[in-house]
Amino acid sequence: MLGMISMRQGRDADAEALMKEALAVDEYSSVALNYSADKEIKARNYEAALVFCRKGLLGNPDNLDSYLNMGIVYYETDRLELGELVCQSALKINKEAAPIRNLLGLIYLKQNEVRKAFTEFERAVTADPGYTDARKNLSALVLNYKDYVAAVTQFEEGLKLEPDNLQLRLSYAVALRGVGNFDGAR
Repeated sequence: MLGMISMRQGRDADAEALMKEALAVDEYSSVALNYSADKEIKARNYEAALVFCRKGLLGNPDNLDSYLNMGIVYYETDRLELGELVCQSALKINKEAAPIRNLLGLIYLKQNEVRKAFTEFERAVTADPGYTDARKNLSALVLNYKDYVAAVTQFEEGLKLEPDNLQLRLSYAVALRGVGNFDGAR
């Protein structure tokens, strides 16, 4: 956990050293293995990331971060059926896991299952109203389908979380224009 704190504080060298130390103590440390998986995902070394995810699940079969990272790999490599299966397995552990629901929504969206995607984004936002990724995805989806009233509401909630997010502000302006609020859009 000290490695995670170091990472969040931007002390990457310290984080790396602490994660290596954690793996030396426990080769199945799910926190350290997920840290490694995340690094490999960012570097687009997806198969290496899967190795870390699988090993993390050996150490802790209920670790949602391992499931999430594994699902991200399958999403990024267009193995969507496997990604969906991984997400469904994770939801058996915690049916309210907002990041898993959000990822499942993205998978459904990539499969052109828009209603299912909407449902998952909505469930993610309900489970964790402060989870900005799901809020952004839900907002973009309703805006894309020209449900401007719902889009205005979703963007307002998103802007409460990230008031300086230019993309959210511009999209909010589009939604306001869609409901005829031209002054607000301006």
